[in-house]
Amino acid sequence: MPVPEHINLKFLALILLAVVASTLVYLELPVFGILLFAASMLGIVTALLPRPWKVSTKMALRNIGRQRARTTTTVLALFIGVFTIGLVLTLGQDLQSQITGVFAKNQTYNIVATTSGTDTPTLQAKLGTVPGVLKTRTDTFTPTLPAAINGEPLQHVLPTGSDRQTALGLLSSMEGYDLSHIAPTLTVVQGRNVNAGDAGTNNVVISELLTATGPIHMHLKPGDTITFASVDGKTFKTVTVVGIYANQESLNNVGSVLASSATVQALTPAKTGVTTVTYMKIDPAQVNNALKRLGQTVPNATVQNMADIGAYFSQQLANLMEILVAIASLSMLAGIIIIANAVALAMLERRRELGILKSVGYTSGTVLSEVMIENGIVGAVGAFIAMLLATGATVLLGNLLFNLTLSVSPLIAIGLIGGAALLAMLTAALVAWSSVRVRPLEVLRYE
Repeated sequence: MPVPEHINLKFLALILLAVVASTLVYLELPVFGILLFAASMLGIVTALLPRPWKVSTKMALRNIGRQRARTTTTVLALFIGVFTIGLVLTLGQDLQSQITGVFAKNQTYNIVATTSGTDTPTLQAKLGTVPGVLKTRTDTFTPTLPAAINGEPLQHVLPTGSDRQTALGLLSSMEGYDLSHIAPTLTVVQGRNVNAGDAGTNNVVISELLTATGPIHMHLKPGDTITFASVDGKTFKTVTVVGIYANQESLNNVGSVLASSATVQALTPAKTGVTTVTYMKIDPAQVNNALKRLGQTVPNATVQNMADIGAYFSQQLANLMEILVAIASLSMLAGIIIIANAVALAMLERRRELGILKSVGYTSGTVLSEVMIENGIVGAVGAFIAMLLATGATVLLGNLLFNLTLSVSPLIAIGLIGGAALLAMLTAALVAWSSVRVRPLEVLRYE
């Protein structure tokens, strides 16, 4: 953007063109549309500046063009640091919000209590006294030992490596519904859901993770049979898979294999008795009070706050972000060192120029402001380009790698661009402070 002495039609046309460009950019990248619009308006502000400020800005722009190699090196160093930090922060923030959103969307219940023996009737009798209860659901549950799939021994059909343990885990827990009164609320991707007609039968639905589309290389499908044994090895049941439910539905069930309560009852050892799982939707403001009451009512129950799962993943992601930002900050440190070195060299090279400027009336503050403007522009340009590319990289990674729609927060973009400019100006001011205060006579005497 030029620095005109006064506003004219040519300058206004240039401003109008920049406003139109920023509007078009806003339609695709709102953050950068706003930044370009702000830069356009800055052109108007520049034209209205007092004459000394205009002169300082012109000289700063001239000095940027005089040392192009040095300016390019400085911009590149800042670009690498800001790009890395911006990409890490943007991806981290977006993924955290996506994780939180997935848990909030797919969690019908936020507290799960697992009870057995006398704790079960005690809890059922006092559910009404738990603070903030909005709705509840009660199922039966039992651990199981998968023995065969379609009549073949399990060891012949399970995947190898770490996927083997994952598959065993998904096949080792069964949850039972009283299908004559309630059916699972599921998103079925293959086959059908179990319903009242399946009460008393051995029909089940399983997770999508156990199918050919899952990540663990199992190939179960509707119509397949699975033979389960009770944990004491005394009872065997062969069940038929009638449906496959979507992976995200697993957040609403403790067991991975969903069956009728009769099937769960048959596979429960008589010695241990039936385990009951009570799902509760609690007012978020009352969660702590509800957990306290449950601890008093059924002290032997296993109570889980489902919100803790999402918080755990978010915390782990935040920790990873902090490490990556710390590593990326080394690039920013290198940029600061390069700026300091460039300013120090510039002050030596311009020693005669500084003496002449001060001898004709320039003050130390005026010369220092010129140096700060020069490096502030360099810092802002490098950060702007970095954040523009970081935004593109974020969108591409979201679409290609995570299959998500990701975007850049305006606060992150503006903060990094403004922060880089301020950091460059501060570094330049500290390095040039003593150089700009030199007396003109001392310089001109020896130069």
